[in-house]
Amino acid sequence: MFGSRLVHAFEEVKDRFDPNGLFQPGKIVRAPQFDDRKLFRYAPGYHADEMATQLDWSAYSGSGAVSRARSRCATTTALAARSPAA
Repeated sequence: MFGSRLVHAFEEVKDRFDPNGLFQPGKIVRAPQFDDRKLFRYAPGYHADEMATQLDWSAYSGSGAVSRARSRCATTTALAARSPAA
């Protein structure tokens, strides 16, 4: 993102002002790569086991209520945006 020369300059400044690495260690300067596989919560081959549920929700039609609530919220937001400020 910044280039190797500028990153090296950041490291030098950090080392001069914080030689013991007490202030925000591992942040910005010498930070770990975000795509490092060792930092993932789950390994790449992770697979969750199937769970047997005790309740049967197949007849439940709750998803319609969610979409109606979203529709009402969007309508209210649109009306509020068109209203003159008080």
